[in-house]
Amino acid sequence: MAEGTRTTRRAKLRRGCLAGTISLLVALLCGELLVRAVVGSPRSERRPLLEVRLNRARGFEMIPHQTHYTYEYPVQVNALGLRGPELPAEKGGELRVLCLGDSLIYGQGVADDQTVPAHMERLAAERRPFQPFRAVNGGVRAYATHQELALLEELGPRVQADIVALCWYHNDFEERDIPSTIAKLERTGPITFDVSDPLEGWKLVQWQGEQLLRSSALLMHAADVARSWTAKPWPQEFYEAGFARLDGYLDRFVALTREQKARPVFVRIPHASSIRSATRYDELDRRAMELAKAKGLEVIDCLPQLQRDFAGADRLPIIPYDGHFESPGNESIARAIVTALLP
Repeated sequence: MAEGTRTTRRAKLRRGCLAGTISLLVALLCGELLVRAVVGSPRSERRPLLEVRLNRARGFEMIPHQTHYTYEYPVQVNALGLRGPELPAEKGGELRVLCLGDSLIYGQGVADDQTVPAHMERLAAERRPFQPFRAVNGGVRAYATHQELALLEELGPRVQADIVALCWYHNDFEERDIPSTIAKLERTGPITFDVSDPLEGWKLVQWQGEQLLRSSALLMHAADVARSWTAKPWPQEFYEAGFARLDGYLDRFVALTREQKARPVFVRIPHASSIRSATRYDELDRRAMELAKAKGLEVIDCLPQLQRDFAGADRLPIIPYDGHFESPGNESIARAIVTALLP
């Protein structure tokens, strides 16, 4: 074969590879832009991240007086180890509500003034301007009901709440093992919550690499789709065991609030997808609410308010690739609670 012919073929091959590479990059860029337009842009993490330390009753707790970030928003942790401003020692004439819950109440991904308790304070002020009102944020990321009750037992006497709202979400059945958590934190000391270890060395390198991947909407959307295809619901036995535990937890909730002279309220926080159509989580929520009613508890279902506010919206009021409610969703939940508590 002539040298000129081989050179021509190599040149065509290089041009073909270059054209293919350019086409792939253009396709990926278009996909990235399309997903950002339809779903939204990923939020970037900012350091320092949440650190937690040992708590022998709850497994772990936030560290008092520390500041960390939830995405780009700073989080102020008060002397009680809870998100929000310091709680005055003297209650005075204000009506206090302690909101127990997990990351949905803590306010994952939103600013201090955009959490459910913060919205409750503003809505209560509009509804009853003559009544001083304070909503204490007792939400801690990844807490389940047994940890929330331990928090109530430990901090309730200091909060002096008139009302305690136990905010329940279906994943509260997924409980952290307290003894193993205690054993780990005894070995490690305080850890960064998101990586379950101190954020240093190889853990820091891994986390930084993950943040690069997380900056792509296309990759995040692909990961969400893959999880939805491969996710398997827990077996029925798992949920039956969860309801058996919830039965005992609600008895303890009633006893603790009676001891602390507070009004107990059970609040259903629905899965966001239930706003538009029925989901497999609705039956779990229904059974939990029925169990609470059987214990004589006042029950607040936040789904009807969310449906009124967002059923016809273009997109659900959740953080893209995260699932937690954005500020408008938190405000809707707060409105449901305040309307029920302050009729």
